Amino acid sequence: MPVAFTVSVPVPLLKVPLLCTLTVADDVVADLSAAGGDVRRGVDAFVEFVRGLTLVQSVHQGHMPEIELTSPTTATGIWSLEDFNRWQNGKDTHGYGHYHETYEKVDGQWRIKTMRLTYLRMDVTTSTIAPWS
Repeated sequence: MPVAFTVSVPVPLLKVPLLCTLTVADDVVADLSAAGGDVRRGVDAFVEFVRGLTLVQSVHQGHMPEIELTSPTTATGIWSLEDFNRWQNGKDTHGYGHYHETYEKVDGQWRIKTMRLTYLRMDVTTSTIAPWS
């Protein structure tokens, strides 16, 4: 039976402003290869990746989660996503895709164990708003 729950990286660890928080496992695997990135293993590597983004502004929304409990301590989820990013190089990207995630419950708290980002479409334009940094 699909179950919706809130998963919560402490915001102070991140350089970009977020509207929500999420908790990831210390040994999280974040596969961003389909989105032009690479595979990051461990929370420190994931946070390093996020801090290294050259974003000026980001609007990132997850929609319509489909979460399935696979055991009392594990679950899988697919989230539809839409994001708009303004980059320091003057480009804007508007993407549509999915997060494919697995979760584990440790010490009573659900954490993201694996995350894979895929895009169905990515529109790239030159920003009309300056400055880009």
